[in-house]
Order: sequence, then C-alpha cells, then structure tokens
Amino acid sequence: MIEQLRRPGRFAVIEHTPGYMPENDDPPMFDTEDEAWSYLTEEVQRYIEHLEEVEVKVNARTYKEFGYAEVEDGGLGRVFYINDEKGCDD
Repeated sequence: MIEQLRRPGRFAVIEHTPGYMPENDDPPMFDTEDEAWSYLTEEVQRYIEHLEEVEVKVNARTYKEFGYAEVEDGGLGRVFYINDEKGCDD
C-alpha cells in the first residue's frame, strides 16, 4: 500500500526562474542520477537554443558534481538542478 503512494524514481529534475517557485508541481523523476543529469542537460540545451533563436546573449554553466546548471539570459535566468529523494518532502 505505501509503495503505491510513493512516486516512481529517486531523482527529480527541477527547473525554475531564480526567486520564483518551480512551475512544475510534478517534476520528472528518474531512477538514477545519470538519467536525471542526461535529462537536465537536454533541457538546458533546449532552453539555450530557444534563447539563441530570439537572439538573446546566453551564458551557461553546468556543475555535474553538484547536479546543478544555470543559464544567464540578460534577465533573471533559469536554474536547473537534481533533487534526490533525501531532499524531497515525499
């Protein structure tokens, strides 16, 4: 019964604008940190490509050892990070 209440996966990928709550109440979950990191880097690349399409200067940094990436876009930017189940409220 309790197992049915738990969300699948152990690692959530969170994306949001600094200073604001994440928009997604049900973030994608992954069984391994490597899977989560792969998804995170794909999302960062997708965001960078979008900014380049609208001709915004982009500066991106990734920190795999911390499961964290940030994209500066001349505004508030975006942050992407991995939250393991030890850091979740579930």
